[in-house]
Amino acid sequence: MPTQSGIFDANVSLGNITINNTGDYTLGFLASAGALGSRVFLNNTAANTNPFFNVGNNTAIVLNITGTARPAGQAEGTDTITITISNSSGIPNSSSTSTNLITNSGGPYLYNQITEYSASVTQGDTEIALTGKVTNLGNESATGVNLTFVLPTGWSTEDDLTTGMGLLLVGAYDTYTITADVASSAPNGTQTINITSISNENKTGLASVSTTVNEVAVSETTTEETTTTTPGGSSGGGGGGNTLNTVESERFFQSEETFEITRGESQSFIIELSNPYLDGVLENLKIRGQEFNRKIVEAEIINKKGMKIYSEKPLKGKYKLT
Repeated sequence: MPTQSGIFDANVSLGNITINNTGDYTLGFLASAGALGSRVFLNNTAANTNPFFNVGNNTAIVLNITGTARPAGQAEGTDTITITISNSSGIPNSSSTSTNLITNSGGPYLYNQITEYSASVTQGDTEIALTGKVTNLGNESATGVNLTFVLPTGWSTEDDLTTGMGLLLVGAYDTYTITADVASSAPNGTQTINITSISNENKTGLASVSTTVNEVAVSETTTEETTTTTPGGSSGGGGGGNTLNTVESERFFQSEETFEITRGESQSFIIELSNPYLDGVLENLKIRGQEFNRKIVEAEIINKKGMKIYSEKPLKGKYKLT
């Protein structure tokens, strides 16, 4: 049932509940609404009186639900009403539904919601969609309505944090969407996203949601050594394994680039190589590096292209091969 609103002491229609008995015999259902039962009515019967409804087999009944706003003298605010329908022999033996009843003092009432967000993100994530919604649940129009996002520390956006929504008639709403980036250094753990709203009538609204920022380690890996076989005495020792010196290493690697690895996925990429020995043949090439070689299960030499790296485990973060 959608959120409803009313002024102090007003009776407000909250919606309908259908009880459907698909069994072979008549069942009786008990209704309750907890601590707010004295202000909730099912077919005009107060929920705190534990009303009982009989439903014949293979039939259904519809209960009209109304609620009474807070009594005069109390503060404006939102009450969450949970209605439970139960039968000890039914399957399931109970079912519940909830709705909000807002009490206001009259005039416009700005009801804020964050309708789109990610409950869990990771440091370094980008283009996270956030949508805020403002509904006028009062009994008069709201003019000059503005909505503002308040982002957690370390979050940023290229969009305007504040937008003008203008006029909101009674029952009308408007939405605003931005995309946010989470810095790699943003605080992890539970963070809060807020939206606020205000109108020319000095009516305000507030809503917030929690999101979990997960920590991720970003590592840079540099390839270090290769084993070569050369004829004659280019490096001495005939056919033995040799390590490239700095100059030879620069000639050996033909590309210096950063490979973006998608979290949680296995990927392959090509490293361009060149033989620094004009009269030698490279054999038994190996690649090594911090936090890198242990994740590589195969390295294939591709003729005239270089080396193709395969990994059966996800390579997380960024790897710079030079």
